[in-house]
Amino acid sequence: MKQSKKKTGDDSRQLEQGIRPYINNSMYWQFSGKPCLLLGGTNDDNLFQWAGDKHKLTDHLDLLLSVGGNYVRNTMSSRANAYDEEGNRIEFTDKGCVYPYLRQNDGKYDLDQWNDEYWHRLEIFLSETRSRDIIVQLELWDAFTLSRQGWELQPFNPANNVNYTDKETGLQEGWVNFYQYAPDDDTEKNTPYNIPFFSAVTDRACNSKLKYYQDEYIRKMLSITLSYDHVLYQIDNESPIPHDVSDYWAAFVHNEAAKRQKKVYVCDSRRYHRPCPGAETIFKQFQDWSNPEIHYPILRSELYNFCDISQNNGNTGQLHYDNLVWYRSHVLKHSPRPINHVKLYKWIWPTGTAYTDKIIVDSPVHATQRFWRAIFGGAASVRHHRVTWFADPRGLGLTPRGQTDIKSMRMFTDALDIFSMEPHMELLSARSENEAYAMAEFGRQLAVYFTGEANHSVDIDLASFSGNMTERWLNIEHSEWGEEKTVVGGGKHTFSASDASPWALLLKKI
Repeated sequence: MKQSKKKTGDDSRQLEQGIRPYINNSMYWQFSGKPCLLLGGTNDDNLFQWAGDKHKLTDHLDLLLSVGGNYVRNTMSSRANAYDEEGNRIEFTDKGCVYPYLRQNDGKYDLDQWNDEYWHRLEIFLSETRSRDIIVQLELWDAFTLSRQGWELQPFNPANNVNYTDKETGLQEGWVNFYQYAPDDDTEKNTPYNIPFFSAVTDRACNSKLKYYQDEYIRKMLSITLSYDHVLYQIDNESPIPHDVSDYWAAFVHNEAAKRQKKVYVCDSRRYHRPCPGAETIFKQFQDWSNPEIHYPILRSELYNFCDISQNNGNTGQLHYDNLVWYRSHVLKHSPRPINHVKLYKWIWPTGTAYTDKIIVDSPVHATQRFWRAIFGGAASVRHHRVTWFADPRGLGLTPRGQTDIKSMRMFTDALDIFSMEPHMELLSARSENEAYAMAEFGRQLAVYFTGEANHSVDIDLASFSGNMTERWLNIEHSEWGEEKTVVGGGKHTFSASDASPWALLLKKI
């Protein structure tokens, strides 16, 4: 194993060597001074907890690395999901997980004393990912551990600690209703959200004691993570919290980094269909600039200096791609920065629908297509969401199919200069919806992804590509290149994949 490349705030090379937008194209990332496309897939979200069994963690990271992966998600949560034999979720549990605080003999936590094991696991996780040059997108908060069954186990729950009561903090006993679900199902209601935990840090409901413990928790976390140069920061997951709360934590992260003379990158990943807690309006379409969920983070680039639109990955087909390209056009207009996808689903959950309205699809087709469409739409990262070991499928993770997507994508993008390319759908004609997608750098290189739909044949305009070009086809499902051919540029040419499986075509000027 390579020695850890841990960086400190005193390292003057951090800005050049650490993760940052690519100096020649800020829609992508660079790391160790070189541009990098972030590709990932993991079987769980809070991988740092796996450091309790170090070989479990390192084996998973090595598997990811072996197929060309370099990107993981890590929530700072202590939850594990428990399922019955039929695959139905029966409870949240902390089995195998640890919490950040010391637990006393009476079973209650003392928020003034840290649990060293929790932070030791984080150190191991960061050291092991850094030694492999794997980029970590770290979520400060996981609302699902602070709501419903998760709240029953949380040290922040007044019933579980010796430091404050529900009356002192305004926290209700029982689960905190962040998402305003009815207690007996997941139906979303248009009634005000009850989120006193998060609102403690804002001026309108400042609770000094609760705010103090939140500040100390995040400050402790950052005291460890800011010693590394391969970490991206995300406020929350599918965030339902008010924008000013996200603003507080984004500023907090930037300020702590500045004390160490470091620059870090922060995003706020929203749900997009409801603009803020308690709002009656549900936005049915992703492409709606009037929705604050869309425009708010884009317009505040000083706080949110990269983007993550994972929730667009509930959409399918051409719409999924069109949403990304539309969003990307606004990012380019206001302040170009990378657009990440740290969660790429296997299921269907269209924008504007309630959680229970999603259509469960036990098929890898949608996940694979999203993986490739996102990259061809100009995304800076994609990661297959956690593995589907139960009946309610989330993502492909590092299943064999997930591994194949990562391996094939890395093979394909290593053969071109994607950091100089842009989406160019106008180059395709005789195309059916969701049949093929194109990227190009005019005069030099052109790539087309064939989904396998329709007759897998399109016309490509090569007017901007004169002279001879190499023609190469990648069989995505088998991670195999076909024989290289030569094609003469200029005019329109018809290109057809050999069968109805997914293929990628690469044309490069000789």
